[in-house]
Amino acid sequence: MKVNRVRTGIGSVLFIFFPKQDSKSKFLKKDKIIPFVSSVVLLTCFGCFKRIQELPQKVYYKGIELKLPNNWNHKSQEIKTDSVFQITCWEKGNTNSFAVQKIETEMDLAAYVNFLNQIFKELPILKNASLANFKYGAFQGNKSIECTFSGSILEFNYGGKIIGFNRQGKAYWIVYSGNESFLKGSLLQKILSSIKIDSIENKISNIPSQPIVIPEKWTKIEIKDIGSIAIPPSMELRDDNSFISLVADISYDHFNTYQKIKMTKPKIVIQPKGLNEVNRLPFPTYSRILIYVAKGKPGDFPKINEKLNFSASEMKVIEDYLKEEAEAQLGKLFGKVLKWYPVEILSINGMTTIKISYLRQGINTPVFVQVYKFFNYDEAIEITLSYRENESELWKSDFDKVINTFDITNKKQ
Repeated sequence: MKVNRVRTGIGSVLFIFFPKQDSKSKFLKKDKIIPFVSSVVLLTCFGCFKRIQELPQKVYYKGIELKLPNNWNHKSQEIKTDSVFQITCWEKGNTNSFAVQKIETEMDLAAYVNFLNQIFKELPILKNASLANFKYGAFQGNKSIECTFSGSILEFNYGGKIIGFNRQGKAYWIVYSGNESFLKGSLLQKILSSIKIDSIENKISNIPSQPIVIPEKWTKIEIKDIGSIAIPPSMELRDDNSFISLVADISYDHFNTYQKIKMTKPKIVIQPKGLNEVNRLPFPTYSRILIYVAKGKPGDFPKINEKLNFSASEMKVIEDYLKEEAEAQLGKLFGKVLKWYPVEILSINGMTTIKISYLRQGINTPVFVQVYKFFNYDEAIEITLSYRENESELWKSDFDKVINTFDITNKKQ
């Protein structure tokens, strides 16, 4: 265990412990640890009372996200390279403060909190402090240990709470302190509720989009009221008067009417070139690009370049839902998902998108499917690209380029 002293932005000194990566017990050495509680306590020595309840500030650092009122400051620090990270927050001109620390290893939480009680008296700043109300809890579904602390510095009395928990091989500590109104009020609860651990921030969407480059000899297709997409010479836009279009229309009616399976007809269908001229089935190769549009009300969907921030647990819920939805749809058509790939959040031409990929059982051979979900405030646009797995050498290279030619020109605000 190593102890560092780090200067914060307001002149206080932050004392932090660094647990050994190869042991959960070595940090319990009396002469090697000073908790970062002291930095939060120091912040209580300044200011006057002021209340505000809105949380417009979003703070993100190393997978930790939280929200704060505008009259709060914050500082993010890498306390120890690649192993200890911290967000310290304090209210301007007031006694209230809040800190979240992430340590890249699990800890024996109970042993640590009990040990704090023994060493508090050794720190001049905490010599009048005491810990009380030890108990186990569940912070955001993680088994946690909690305790309160109180004490005085000069004429200032302070109090607060310590919460510690392990999550996915890492330890997290939350410490907050302040006046009674803050500790018992709704603002503290709002800040606590805003915390997201293992948050994923999509910063890509802030990158200015580059001009869309359409490969030579490709055809640009305008999509009414949406935008455009380009396709390679090996593909064509389905003709509504073609035989394949007639077969598709009959199939949709059959499934919707007789099989009672709700199917949405795509706005645009792009298929292998020559299929419009074929008056029989099957065609020797299979690939499709389908574009669906779902209309809603203003605000039903995120804006086109809006960041999508999800915690790891939220991403799991989203992924489970999308997988179940795909499996349910395929099950109705006597298909199944053979392999599921992790869901990704990407930015394509400055537009945020959720990408879904999976391998499904086709009529004869497996089909590789990629689904891109774009959002435009009052509508959602879904682009599905699929081809037979054993024909990937025919389609993969072009399909990887197709999605990068898509652009929504009718951007909603």
